[in-house]
Amino acid sequence: MDTRQIVRYWIKEAQEDIPVADHQPVVLSEKAMIPLRPEQADLLRELMRFNIESRYPKDRESLRQACGRDYTREKLTASRELAQWLIEKTK
Repeated sequence: MDTRQIVRYWIKEAQEDIPVADHQPVVLSEKAMIPLRPEQADLLRELMRFNIESRYPKDRESLRQACGRDYTREKLTASRELAQWLIEKTK
């Protein structure tokens, strides 16, 4: 389950009347009343950039070149930590 799915689930559980049509995790977390630290919000915004850019074939190669091995490992680790934090918040 990715971060966006976790936040969407929480919104549905917390407030049935909120339509979940937004795909921006920071906005979704605000609607779900999940207080994000600034660095968590920044990470989510940065990850959305990859989600958008990877959808377009012409951008994939430039994205691949911009993300070295160390950078990618750092973002994966941070993403896993954030996902675990969100899962804990839903319990």
